[in-house]
Amino acid sequence: MKPLGFKHFGFSIEALGAAEDGARPHAMDGDTRSRTPLSPIRATPAGGINTSVADLAKWARFLLDGKADGRPLLSAQSLREMTTPRVHMGRSEYTEIGASHYGLGLFCEQYRGERTIAHSGSWLGWGTLMTVVPERRAGVVVLTNRAPSAVTSILTCAVLDRISGREPIDWFARFAPKRRQAIVQQAMDTKTREASRHSGTQPSHALDDYVGGYAHPAYGHIQITRDADRSSGLHWQWRGLGGPLAHRHYDVFTTPEKPAEFHPDNMALTFLYDREGSIDRIAAQFEPLVAEIVFQRVAAGDVTDPAFRALCTGTYTHSGRKIEVRCDAEGALSLTIAGQPTRRLVPADGRTFHIAQFEGFRVEFRRPSPDTVDALIFHEPGGIFLAPRAVEP
Repeated sequence: MKPLGFKHFGFSIEALGAAEDGARPHAMDGDTRSRTPLSPIRATPAGGINTSVADLAKWARFLLDGKADGRPLLSAQSLREMTTPRVHMGRSEYTEIGASHYGLGLFCEQYRGERTIAHSGSWLGWGTLMTVVPERRAGVVVLTNRAPSAVTSILTCAVLDRISGREPIDWFARFAPKRRQAIVQQAMDTKTREASRHSGTQPSHALDDYVGGYAHPAYGHIQITRDADRSSGLHWQWRGLGGPLAHRHYDVFTTPEKPAEFHPDNMALTFLYDREGSIDRIAAQFEPLVAEIVFQRVAAGDVTDPAFRALCTGTYTHSGRKIEVRCDAEGALSLTIAGQPTRRLVPADGRTFHIAQFEGFRVEFRRPSPDTVDALIFHEPGGIFLAPRAVEP
């Protein structure tokens, strides 16, 4: 940045917020404009820079020849590599623009027959478009603090028309009807989504049964909560995102629309339960090319209490066969049925443990009083079996 003479730039919202003349982002919801919070930019591999239009213009000028104040910083060969079309991105509906390709970090396009290199950028409440016309040694940089907005494209094309001396095209007249159509379509989509909802349905469980943590090894942790006074519905939190959940139908809840925030609007969270009716999973379509991502309920309740696990140790019997439950030095339980290998007990929820290496097999410890565990209950695909604690002679 320094060789190019950048004076106003940063890579964080803190730097932007501290700037004396820093712009503030705005979002549009239909015809309603609202201020948006300064959201952290996590896409730094794609840029993630805060800067001014004057500084970005210096970058556009640099892309003409790879020089800063006459001093080469980028070889001509490297610049050619960057601006050579490599990946076809599609074709514009407007014949003046035509096909678009991606080079190395730059769009390789044409406008009314002239070669252009460009790149856009956007974030919550922001929009940018930088376009360079190498053969004319000219460029256009447009920054907006409102999104979505067609201003970047409208102004860029208007300036390029003036630079080329061609008859101006009324790009505003082209884009304005599209915006009105999009607003009408948005309202239609909302009605259609509501019409597809199965009305008159209820969650299968009391709302408190959905509360808890759910985890996935790659996608992290979803926390489902309720207010302490239980006066509200469910809330979700996931990697800095969150808010109230709306009941859609059955055991499906959806995230709210937050057009002014970085948020997955109207995303469905489907709560699933095991064969005995306990809520134990959440499925969500985080990725469009794979199946729903399933988050497993995180162990909670008595199973996480070392004192409870200590109460579980001892000998139980079923049909005359001894069953030993032991606790190791780290507080983990194991189960040994006479004549079988020892199996680890993995905390599940409440007073129930999974039997390691056996899918669908669980052990529940019955606790009739705070100081007593008097039986274990096997939950298996083929039935439920009670093993009372052995009576000491």
